[in-house]
Amino acid sequence: MRRNLHAKEYSIVDHLNKVPAQISILSLLQNSKAHKNALMKVLSSAYVPNNITGGEMANIVRQVNHKIIFHEDELPPEGLNHNQVLHITVQFEDKLIARVLVDGGLSLNICPLDTLKRLGKGFHEIRVGSMNVKSFDGYHRATIGEINLCLQMGPTWFDVEFQVLDIPASYNLLLGQPWINTIGVVPSTLHQAMKFEWNRQEADTTWGTAEEEALGGLKNLFLDDEDMD
Repeated sequence: MRRNLHAKEYSIVDHLNKVPAQISILSLLQNSKAHKNALMKVLSSAYVPNNITGGEMANIVRQVNHKIIFHEDELPPEGLNHNQVLHITVQFEDKLIARVLVDGGLSLNICPLDTLKRLGKGFHEIRVGSMNVKSFDGYHRATIGEINLCLQMGPTWFDVEFQVLDIPASYNLLLGQPWINTIGVVPSTLHQAMKFEWNRQEADTTWGTAEEEALGGLKNLFLDDEDMD
């Protein structure tokens, strides 16, 4: 025979003590006076600048739980109706490089020789070393060697080791598993974005209009579709 429980007989906190589950902070505060009081005590003794922005405040809150999250409002204009691969834009010295392909299915980072030349790098800067790589056309090709490029992605710079290949490519650079796994990057082809944790905060690799305008005074070489024609 079923029995109705009165409110005082049921506690979501007691229930979760018996069930291996997680609960949102909001639900916990709504259902536990003790946790709510504990949070109020912490907040009353924490101070921030009176001109703090909403985004800065959100970053502080995210530090409570370091999880990489993609939101619906971060989808590209076409929403779910696209089948694009993930391209990002990075900075190398005073140059912006578009069409940097992110592919977690490849076990190496690739820099086409043509990209290297347009970046002003010479053969003498390539470390000798050869390996056979199966390209997208199904043929095995030998790499010319290795080179390290210091690239800015999001708020910081990364020293990335690339295998140099003399191949025609639809991308300017390719970032594969070696870099993705080392940094702990979470790529999302759906959101056309890539995020990672940096200095205990969530960072992404999105280049907006403001960032590009800030680089307007530099001697930019934007390697985009037109450059590849």
